[in-house]
Amino acid sequence: MGRLYPAPLPVPIQELSSSVGPGNLVCSMNQKIDVIVKAFGGLRAHIDQFPLRVELPAGARLADLLSRLAEDQPALYSELRDGLARGYVNILIDGRNARFLAGLDTELKDGASVAFIPPVGGG
Repeated sequence: MGRLYPAPLPVPIQELSSSVGPGNLVCSMNQKIDVIVKAFGGLRAHIDQFPLRVELPAGARLADLLSRLAEDQPALYSELRDGLARGYVNILIDGRNARFLAGLDTELKDGASVAFIPPVGGG
């Protein structure tokens, strides 16, 4: 099957957990990039600090960031995994929805801002 994210996730949750998770970084480990991670709404309670800075290998993709979060921020990753599987969490990379980029294959640049945004309602 293809990408795991554009919306809603067209693959079973088993595929998500087997292709995105601890130990799945597939990038060059020689050079590093820093990515700024922001979580909003109810997701913010599951992040250790705001914003969170994550160091990744150069050439890292969004899937690699999720793999790192699975290792370093397991509570946040658990919520993200569930939200992505249900298709209700939006991921913005430098203000652009990852659904309209390359999904989990979107390459992250040094200094990129990645925001995880759940649905918000009120009245």
